[in-house]
Amino acid sequence: MKAVVVLLGLALFLIFALFIQSEFIKDIISFLPVTSTSDPSVRLSKVRGTTRNAGTNAHADPISHSNTASGLNFDSSNKDPNQTGRGRHGTISPSSSTKTFGQFSATESTTMTSEAVKEKDGRMVEVNETLVAILEKELDFDSSRGNLIIGLRMRLGNLLFQFAALIGLALRHHMNPVYTKSLHKLALYFRIKERPLDNNITISMQLNEGVKMGGSDAKIINLKQTKENVELKGYFQCTDYFSGAEAILRSELMFRPDVIKAAQAKMDHLHPGLWKSNVTKIGIHIRRGDFLNLAYQGRTVAPTEYYKKAMQLMLSRHDDCVFIVTGNAKTWATEELSTFGSLFFVDNGLPHEDMYLLSACDHVIVSTGTFSWWVGWLNRGSVVYYDLYPKIGYPLAADFDAKKYYPPHWTPLH
Repeated sequence: MKAVVVLLGLALFLIFALFIQSEFIKDIISFLPVTSTSDPSVRLSKVRGTTRNAGTNAHADPISHSNTASGLNFDSSNKDPNQTGRGRHGTISPSSSTKTFGQFSATESTTMTSEAVKEKDGRMVEVNETLVAILEKELDFDSSRGNLIIGLRMRLGNLLFQFAALIGLALRHHMNPVYTKSLHKLALYFRIKERPLDNNITISMQLNEGVKMGGSDAKIINLKQTKENVELKGYFQCTDYFSGAEAILRSELMFRPDVIKAAQAKMDHLHPGLWKSNVTKIGIHIRRGDFLNLAYQGRTVAPTEYYKKAMQLMLSRHDDCVFIVTGNAKTWATEELSTFGSLFFVDNGLPHEDMYLLSACDHVIVSTGTFSWWVGWLNRGSVVYYDLYPKIGYPLAADFDAKKYYPPHWTPLH
């Protein structure tokens, strides 16, 4: 009898052990309330690290007045969460950092397991779902809070810096991020979340950024929490403005399916079979043109020697490399760089399609300027940049701090 009881107990134990190992139970456990604190960093440290494809549907803001942006497409049908591919993935090492989001401020020390998620275009995306959900909740429209507005009529690279600053500063100062019409145009290219427009908002306070590229303005960074409607004007080309908001930015700055489809179709037309091949694709962005006439500001143009060194570095690190080149200097690139590797040009492309193609390459060599900066930031491989931009001693470099402009994992060359 005792033997029967022992065997029965052992069987029940094994069944229970198998049961709690199932993904279903893990997922339920991971989303159970684990602490009563309102601090997202503390909550995150006690919840299983999860990832999602950043293009998943974001919930619409609970507002229906005339300021609501409409018609945004959050289609997530082009993703296959069961596949993996090339890219950085695995375990994120334990880290300790202090982050501030609105009223939240805490030092977190977490170890999160990151799962690689692959879109049909082959890009790797690593986004912590729990953190994104917390930040999205913090950005939900709240009529008791002040509204924050940033946005001037600029080109794609500058608009992205302004969008990033809007999200980062809204989190920092516990305000509602509000789009201008120019910022809302980003919804044509990216899966940014639906948020109110500034049509009927009366501005109570206006602040101009008092620094140039690569620097942050203390009066904006340290803006006191307010219920006023605040408009910020500037370029905001500094990572200080969106430090701590990277997860939600990667979640929203995923290209729309129609942009991906159009860019890949153009690539297939110009170079049939190349995009889907197994070669290592190195994106190169070349900007000369307008920058050649702006040297007096300190806008340096990356020289031939930089591109040659960068290409040689990529060839030494990776096998079967091809170089996909966009920009405004095809003749120059053909004459100067064609002997260093197989060049495939994408001519006269739309800026957002070029940005997608370059950011979706395995690795990228960027030039100077904000367009190239965002190509590097959106790319999930290794990034090489020209480190003599802007030119020291010129107006553009007056407030420049390389550590606040270039991400630390990028490779500098000149």
